[in-house]
Amino acid sequence: MDRFLKSPKIKAVPDRVAVIQIGLAVGVGVALLPLLGLVAATSAVLAGGISALSTWYTGRKVFGSRATDAQQFVRNLYLAHVMKIALVVALFCIVFATAPINFPVFVSTYTATLAVYAWALALLMGTSKNALRGIFRDGNEKV
Repeated sequence: MDRFLKSPKIKAVPDRVAVIQIGLAVGVGVALLPLLGLVAATSAVLAGGISALSTWYTGRKVFGSRATDAQQFVRNLYLAHVMKIALVVALFCIVFATAPINFPVFVSTYTATLAVYAWALALLMGTSKNALRGIFRDGNEKV
């Protein structure tokens, strides 16, 4: 597990996932602009931006941590997710208080970018059975 978490490839995963989420949000925003107008397009981009920022923050905290054992890694994971929830709530409050929002578009785009997060995370980390075996083996076992 230690080798997996220290891999330079794993540290790039949060950046890549956030870029995919932003791409989706901007694409939805551009598609909605002529159909539903500026408020709907802005709502989509803001929702995707919140999702991407929270994903990037959590990923950096989890995969960028210097955990030396599994217990510390899990502690960092939980703390990162608690902070992610706080960040999302704060950003939602700011957006709802300051910008005109098309709520159905906002929630739909946020949900879509969260789905992309799960899909992209699995794809970018290569979570096949063999990859998972490689993550959790102790290094003495032959694959």
